[in-house]
Amino acid sequence: MNTDSSNMRKSTRRTTEERLADLQKEMDAVKARAAATEARSSEHGKLFIAAVRAIDKALPAATKAKDKGARSALMDARERLGEHLAEIGVEVKPRKPRESKPTEKAEQAA
Repeated sequence: MNTDSSNMRKSTRRTTEERLADLQKEMDAVKARAAATEARSSEHGKLFIAAVRAIDKALPAATKAKDKGARSALMDARERLGEHLAEIGVEVKPRKPRESKPTEKAEQAA
C-alpha cells in the first residue's frame, strides 16, 4: 500500500457560509419554479400559452402560402406574447420549424 503523502489528495471542506449560500440558491430556484408553475396554471397564463401555440400552428400555413406580411405579423405577435409570458415567469421555448411528414406517394417513389 502506498502511503506516500505526495500522492494523497487533500480535501477541502466548505465553510458553513458556503453551504448556506448554496442552499439559498437552491431555495431561490425552487421558489422560481413554483412561481412559474403558478403562472402557467393561472387562467391568464393558460390563455397566453394557448395564443402562442395557435401562432406556432399558423406560421407554417403563412409560410406555405408565401404570405410574408402575415408571417411577419405572426412572428411579431409571438415575440410580444413571449415577452409578456417571460415577465410573469413562464419560459417560452423558441419556435422550431415543423418538418412535414412524408406522404405515401413520396414513400412509393423512393
